[in-house]
Amino acid sequence: MPTGAILYVQVPNSTTSEDWARWRDAFVVSFDLGLDSYRADIGEERFAELLAPDWRFLSYPTLGKDSIWDVFPQSIFLEVNLGDSYYGPGYERGHLPGFIEHAEWFETNISESRVWYVDDCSQAAMVFDTRAREILLEYYQKIGHEPYHIKLEERAQWKPAQEACLRLWMLEQERVLREMRECDGL
Repeated sequence: MPTGAILYVQVPNSTTSEDWARWRDAFVVSFDLGLDSYRADIGEERFAELLAPDWRFLSYPTLGKDSIWDVFPQSIFLEVNLGDSYYGPGYERGHLPGFIEHAEWFETNISESRVWYVDDCSQAAMVFDTRAREILLEYYQKIGHEPYHIKLEERAQWKPAQEACLRLWMLEQERVLREMRECDGL
């Protein structure tokens, strides 16, 4: 079974049921219930529930050894199962441009939100801010799905690009987490 991609959107503590309903309606309209052609096979009821607050999470994302709920005990998180395989260095499968489109929608439409990108296996939460998305998108544009589609013995040719992307991505994560510690008092 492929590793799935999930976004966690950290929303303001003052979120109301009216906010949830407004976000859900706007999301469904923005993505025309099809989320682009690559997602057209997922049914309408899936989208209707997408932004409903639901505390039965698919995954328990972590920052280091702690869950994000422990790190941010006063925060509310929205889980968005992207319904596709994860994409990242060493696992080049999912449709990253679509994931970025979702993350940008949340940042634009939910003020004071923070988006996290998680795979449903390792559950390591990665801040998915503009710079992190740029780093990953640049890698995607260079590499695409090629390492996944070639023979195992040929994958070594992609190792330097994977390592470079991971190094940049981890530096961005460290920078953002340092800022969070300073601003949020972590």
